[in-house]
Amino acid sequence: MEYHPYLKSPGRHFPRTHWAPHWEIVLTHDHPDAQSAGEYGRAWFVNRHLRPGPAFDWSARVTRDTAGIDEDPLGCHVSAAALPPGCEGSLADDIFAPQWPADDLRTGKIHRDGDGRTAHQRDWDFLREAAAQACADAGLDANAPVEARVHAFAALQNQHKHTPVYPSRHPVDTLLHSSYCTGVSNLFAALCLVSDIPVRTINDYGHSMAEFWDGHSWRFVDNLTAGQRESYATKPGSPAPCVFNRNYVQMLLDPRAPDGAPLSAEHAARYAVDRNCFEPYLNTATRDWRFDHGRIGLGPGLSPLAGGYGLFALPCPDNLRAIYPGWDEPLCPARAGRENELVLNPRQGWLESVVRLDRGLGIRKSFYVGRLDDGANPVRSARADLHLHDGIGSEFKPARAGWTLLLNGRELPLDAARFTQHTGLLTFHLPLDGLRENAMNRLELCSERAYTGPLRYAMPDTLAVKIHPDPLGGGEPWYADAAAGRYRMKWETAGDDASVYDMHSAWLMVPRGI
Repeated sequence: MEYHPYLKSPGRHFPRTHWAPHWEIVLTHDHPDAQSAGEYGRAWFVNRHLRPGPAFDWSARVTRDTAGIDEDPLGCHVSAAALPPGCEGSLADDIFAPQWPADDLRTGKIHRDGDGRTAHQRDWDFLREAAAQACADAGLDANAPVEARVHAFAALQNQHKHTPVYPSRHPVDTLLHSSYCTGVSNLFAALCLVSDIPVRTINDYGHSMAEFWDGHSWRFVDNLTAGQRESYATKPGSPAPCVFNRNYVQMLLDPRAPDGAPLSAEHAARYAVDRNCFEPYLNTATRDWRFDHGRIGLGPGLSPLAGGYGLFALPCPDNLRAIYPGWDEPLCPARAGRENELVLNPRQGWLESVVRLDRGLGIRKSFYVGRLDDGANPVRSARADLHLHDGIGSEFKPARAGWTLLLNGRELPLDAARFTQHTGLLTFHLPLDGLRENAMNRLELCSERAYTGPLRYAMPDTLAVKIHPDPLGGGEPWYADAAAGRYRMKWETAGDDASVYDMHSAWLMVPRGI
């Protein structure tokens, strides 16, 4: 069966990107390698099953001359302040708009008629000046070490973390007004970007933060209000730190101050609670000057699919070498309540769609497996969890549909002992003796059987497989349908094909041949 890359747009303001099936490979070890203490303790694994070789260029792909979103739908975000007054789009519809006088929402604060600059160039210049001033206020020049400049930028972001929250969380609008964690982490990232410091924003279930590259490793930067910096302090008159010498994963599992000393109990609890809801999604779109809630009038109520902001990567064994290069003993937290399980390739971010898997089609997943038994903590079992949209095609009948499951080219019998099906989940139990140690493995589910009789809009053996954007793009081609490029969103021009688009799923549902 011939497989193809699956490319489509995750939203109106992103070009086509790689997508991956939500097909998780789960290895159950005898026990986790370590466990933190306390009410919100967390288990983790150390340096296990890490896929070797993947890399990713985290440096900025935007310059002062990059087109803004006001010039090109795929352009970088621009501030409301850089546009003429009254061009703020839906800014006034934002949930935070009532906190501001109407004149403040008309913006245009840095717009100058006839200055010969685009909106993005005004934003860039304004932030370059702000970065230079922050360094000057700290007694630094342009040649100061990265860490010293980062401290100056972190101090500037914290000055703007207060209420009221301005409707636009673009860095320039945050710098001119105030915001919560989303806007100030965007501001910190932009100050680093205009200063040629690689940076990325991070989002977990309820907070936005950042990491910067110091030339050797990625380091965590939080944002704190003035009250938090005071109440979290370990010594009176010495504000709690915001810039750490550890990455965010390390901070979640073992929060310590930059000098290695324990944080105050209140400050440490900030990360101890977060680690129980561990989803540190790294925003890969930051390097393209696309910020969370960062374009004109993008309020938090607009769906990511429609708004197109934030392509994310979740640290896991499959991509950890690309996300944290140079980390000698990387840690991979287990999921709460499933402490013995290590998920090699969880879903990357919050965006999702579905793809049709049916007779005549197939999907596959490549994954790396290290040592199965190191003598101390062996792998006891392996499985593959295929996540499905349960609204259509929920039946999985191998004999009827001709489904074949292959592990490294070896066919696995699809009897009752091999798979289980729950609502929205199809689990395949994998034999350990079929896995290749210290090597890439391949799992494939396909059917070569054709339907007899008339083809309809939705056929009985259709499975709606969930998929997610894979901005790191490390997987091999996985979808057995040469027409994958026919997937369209509603704003794209229709072609001479039989594909059916849907605004919410962008799911090609018409079987081939119609």
